[in-house]
Amino acid sequence: MGDHGGGIYVEPSGVTPYHLIRFSPAIDRAAGAGDGVSSDIDGQPRPIGPGYDLGAAEFNQVDLSLSYKRVRPQTAQVGDRVTYSIVLRNVGTVDAYNAVMLDPFSDQTSYVPSSAYATAGTVTDGAAIEWKGTVVAGGAVTISFQAVVNAPGMVRNQATVVGTYGTTHTVTAWLNGQEVYLPLIFSNCCP
Repeated sequence: MGDHGGGIYVEPSGVTPYHLIRFSPAIDRAAGAGDGVSSDIDGQPRPIGPGYDLGAAEFNQVDLSLSYKRVRPQTAQVGDRVTYSIVLRNVGTVDAYNAVMLDPFSDQTSYVPSSAYATAGTVTDGAAIEWKGTVVAGGAVTISFQAVVNAPGMVRNQATVVGTYGTTHTVTAWLNGQEVYLPLIFSNCCP
């Protein structure tokens, strides 16, 4: 990490320094689109955020890695209704514009029509639950829907989130997951 010409950057392994980092004074400081360049050195669109950045790369830090999915209740019998919740958390410093979440239905459950709901953006149901919208930097969006269990056993339900600039994250919830108790036994451990 260094400070060159008033800009803060990070040097990727073996590459000339050009990536801006958070709080760089070069973020959103370039002149308008008069240069005709619509993408940066990484192929990302320009601008990212409210303005063009100085230098060869636009700063983007969308981080959806702390997103998660859960099911309540965690155990259910055939015929029971469960609620799935997907929480999209953006712990990055840039809004995740035009993010998409796709959650295909499990063969072991049946979607309860019109039960899909989102705290922001738009959610649709069809062959899957699909959400589109923006997850603001430091914010979260919750998407939920209900399903009826129609087969016994463990049910795996997985959703994929594609955020701005190609960030992808997969979240999984298990219904009727198995709990395992493994005792820890020490042998000849202590003098």
